[in-house]
Amino acid sequence: SLSFSGDGKLLGNLSRLFLSGVTPDTVRSDYKNIPEILWFGDRVETVHGKVGFNAFSDTALDAVLRERGITDVLVAGMVTSLCIDSTGRAAYERGYDVTIVSDCTSSRTNGEHAFYCETIFPLYAGVATSTQLAEALAGELVGAAG
Repeated sequence: SLSFSGDGKLLGNLSRLFLSGVTPDTVRSDYKNIPEILWFGDRVETVHGKVGFNAFSDTALDAVLRERGITDVLVAGMVTSLCIDSTGRAAYERGYDVTIVSDCTSSRTNGEHAFYCETIFPLYAGVATSTQLAEALAGELVGAAG
């Protein structure tokens, strides 16, 4: 699962990228062709320990996010009905504002993906596409500059 950090507002400051279930070497080798991840450069932080569905279980993710004052978590990855749902619920139960990035998650079937995005996730999280999030971020940046 992957979660982007914020500064207390939705998309307030995408300054760090937290990856759980991977190592720094994996980031360098497996993600080297993904410009959206490479954009973060040395601001990618790995949180070790994830072996199950939930990125918060048996990891320091909660402590790392709280230490940095992060209140908003964007969740993306695989599999929508397992790791994404488990991580999203765990973030919500810990008091984070959660947004599931719907076009950056994947399921075993399109129907399963649609069901979770349309029915399950709205019970505890916002659901947005990466384009909607980029537009919201651009709007906040323009508003902050003006």
